[in-house]
Amino acid sequence: MFNQLAVVQALKAWIAGLEVIEAGTTVAAIKEAFIGLNETIPSTPCAAVIIDSLADPSEYSINNCNQDIKISVDILILVAVTRNLEADETELLKLTDQANLLLVDSTQPNSLDPTLGGLVGDTAYQGIQGYGVAEINSRAYRTARLRFEITT
Repeated sequence: MFNQLAVVQALKAWIAGLEVIEAGTTVAAIKEAFIGLNETIPSTPCAAVIIDSLADPSEYSINNCNQDIKISVDILILVAVTRNLEADETELLKLTDQANLLLVDSTQPNSLDPTLGGLVGDTAYQGIQGYGVAEINSRAYRTARLRFEITT
């Protein structure tokens, strides 16, 4: 049986450990990670893991319980917008670049295990799907959306 919660928890644990180190110093790090978007965000940068779509179960054979299921999951990286927009943008881009590196180069330390510890058959990283601005509780956040296609 496919466990959606275990999948998003595994992605949450991975993104929660994301940090950017330059010259031996941490210059950006995810402070908190959530499943779904919180009503309040205590500190940033942070991340939210969101299931975007679950494949239509009618596409799968009732007689074939071993058939793969595919879901789409997004990780949203959020940085609070401050008066120093250049610093906000730099922090978001450093985090996004580091996440991208760890997702496309499995030889890097802390890269994502594509089986999520054996929970799924494959986690295919689809890339950075876009940047934007979100408003949560009257506070603006710069965002980057990373997309994954997961196959059981």
